[in-house]
Amino acid sequence: METTDTLTSSALERRLVDELLRERRRDRRWRILRFAILFLTFVGIAVFLALAGKPTDEAATPPGERYAALVRMEGTIAATDGLSAARFNPVLAEAFADDQAAGIVVVINSPGGTPVQASLIHDRIVQLRKQYPQRRLVVVGEDMLTSGAYFIAVAAETIYVNPSTLAGSIGVVARNFGFVEAMQRLGIERRTQTAGERKNQLDPFAPETTADREKLATILAGIHRNFIDVVKAGRGTRLKGSDAELFSGDFWLGQRAIELGLVDDIGSLADVLEREFHVSRVREFRPQESWLARIVRGARREIGTLVEMPAPFALLPY
Repeated sequence: METTDTLTSSALERRLVDELLRERRRDRRWRILRFAILFLTFVGIAVFLALAGKPTDEAATPPGERYAALVRMEGTIAATDGLSAARFNPVLAEAFADDQAAGIVVVINSPGGTPVQASLIHDRIVQLRKQYPQRRLVVVGEDMLTSGAYFIAVAAETIYVNPSTLAGSIGVVARNFGFVEAMQRLGIERRTQTAGERKNQLDPFAPETTADREKLATILAGIHRNFIDVVKAGRGTRLKGSDAELFSGDFWLGQRAIELGLVDDIGSLADVLEREFHVSRVREFRPQESWLARIVRGARREIGTLVEMPAPFALLPY
């Protein structure tokens, strides 16, 4: 009886071990299968994004059919963001170099950004127009064509907007905070050593001085003067308002912007293609970048949208 019980117990143990091994094998197969599915899904998304990131829209340009070269500029203008000179100046050069295109259309939807990046893009457009005098470049403003975005737009031959487009904001703003009293209440002592008596100017943790205010006013006035000069050079006699009104930093809806001579007419992308170039198709030129860079940039844009200040019409960084 004892031998039988021992055999039965041994057989049961072997059965349990076998069942455990089978369970572990099944679990391993499922893990491999799940990994394969996730991997193939990841690869599929990567391939799709890579194809979507091609610099031209081949499907929109059948062989032999006329088209316009299209460049889209969206978001804040900044060296570290999506709308920068480093990303878009090569794209603009490609668009101008396309001999088959009937012309170039730049669609802009931006509240502005840094003065240097806006200037670099504007200046590159001016250079390309001189290099290709036979090519016409037209800007179409969408939701916003303000501040640095308008700085870029005045390099175009013609500017179109929607009746509800916000345009203008020819001004400069610097936003900052002072934390002096907060530091005192918290008992925080500020320790800063410099070589050069003005090296620590505009320190938000130190009381604002008359020299600080004068320095910042000089900087803002200089950038504003550059902005005004660019607008006058680009728009010329088409400007209808007084300097006091046009360059106050104010912005207007599309129809009023037309009356002031800041833009030329009402029109969408489809209208402009037909009216300016007599085509209905485009070949879109986009910045070359990896799918991972596009994902990161898109995530940064979404996060930025969530925390964006309600009044973003600044030529300086937000």
